Amino acid sequence: QKMDELILPPITEKVIEERKERIYQNLHTYGSGHPSIDDEPQCPPTPSPDYPQEWNLMDVLHNWNPDDVDTASTSNNKENRRRSIYRGICIFDYESEYDKALAYRAAEKPFVIRNDPYVYWTTERWNHEGYMRKLLSLDQPQQNNGGVNINDKKKEKEYRAEYSENNHFMYWMLQRDQKKVYKQRKKNTSTKDGGTNTQKRQKESIGRGAITANRFMQKLQNEQKKEPLPAGWEAPTKMIHMNFDNWYRRAKEQDLRKQTPTRHDQKQQQEQSNNTNADVTNATKSQQQDVPHWYFRLIGCGAMGKCDGDRSTESLFSEMDFFHPQRPQSDLYLGSEKDKQGGIHCRFGMSGVISEAHYDGSRNMIALLSGERRYILSHPNQCQNLYLYPKSHPSSRHSEIDWSNVPNKKGNASTASAEEASFHERFPKFANATANEIVLQAGDVLYLPTNWFHYIVSLNMNYQCNTRSGTSFENDYLIQQCGF
Repeated sequence: QKMDELILPPITEKVIEERKERIYQNLHTYGSGHPSIDDEPQCPPTPSPDYPQEWNLMDVLHNWNPDDVDTASTSNNKENRRRSIYRGICIFDYESEYDKALAYRAAEKPFVIRNDPYVYWTTERWNHEGYMRKLLSLDQPQQNNGGVNINDKKKEKEYRAEYSENNHFMYWMLQRDQKKVYKQRKKNTSTKDGGTNTQKRQKESIGRGAITANRFMQKLQNEQKKEPLPAGWEAPTKMIHMNFDNWYRRAKEQDLRKQTPTRHDQKQQQEQSNNTNADVTNATKSQQQDVPHWYFRLIGCGAMGKCDGDRSTESLFSEMDFFHPQRPQSDLYLGSEKDKQGGIHCRFGMSGVISEAHYDGSRNMIALLSGERRYILSHPNQCQNLYLYPKSHPSSRHSEIDWSNVPNKKGNASTASAEEASFHERFPKFANATANEIVLQAGDVLYLPTNWFHYIVSLNMNYQCNTRSGTSFENDYLIQQCGF
């Protein structure tokens, strides 16, 4: 018997129809989600020229600081249970607005598709803890009529993961020449006598009379300028491997931290209760920011072939039938370039995890299968306002600005703090950047066109899987203006 049949009945059209409403109610505890600060987006059969609506990015960030994962409304209106957000993109019903979704995809505009019964079916399975443990805890389990035999006892399989000392995750990748430089820098660690290897080289050179101290430092600076890696750069995260049970336990602990403030945190919250302008309480900061976080990853290679060694998870294609290129739903989820599908990539987030702002060079369909994630989106025309790391940087394509630590808008220079003045002097165009946001709920699928910027906040423990399919080129010139 298949493992999913031990938990849920076999999937059929009749079963899906009967269970669909209950699944929707279970997934969407708060109904349709967060109310819009402005009017709801207008969603005609084809997108208008000014779609999607955008607002000043600093207003979006100050309305809800990304380090704060509390989704409750800060107003006293009991009917408004969830925070109001700057929602600018349309949410289409899979059954009644399918053609609209196809039209917006063809126009390369972002949108969310909701109420797809096949997505809900996967989501309901994945929200059974026992199912996920069995699915991911076995090392190359044997197949039994297309399913996993739960009686097969094998060692737990490890997958890719990322580790950060705080809740921020900045993507990075070193080129071959950068790897050599980084490895050499790591060798310049403390020597036995307490000095560094650089200091040792300086003493030896001066001792031989070959060079003066000033000339040595000048030579060292010239060497660093020629290096392909920025001076002082350190990898923002560590690439590791871990099993699902290990990650799941840590993610649950993080959710508990969010729900159970310490006495000290409670006291600070009480002191700040009358301060309606506080974006993030100290309790939220201490619990969500400066503690270790882990990002768990799965990859199904599909037509790409062997892409992740023996850690690939090809069962993702049977788990997410809607992302399979040979299924009817793929017209919406993969478009016309199904042969260019770049596998299925899953990232499981802990509460508070932030993926820094960046763009990707391909079309992207993003399914949220558990929990909630907040997406802040910007058009490619905002490239020059977002201050991206250059093409040669390990974190190329990413904004170098910490969006969770943005000061107030530029005002009177005489009243601005030193921090505010320094920020606006360094990033003068950021105050002009525009964006909108959406909170994805379990069962939602977001279409993100090529080169659109996105900043992601995990509001709780969540499972997200995405697939990419080809590239569009209408906004390439905007990205090229930023040196890419």
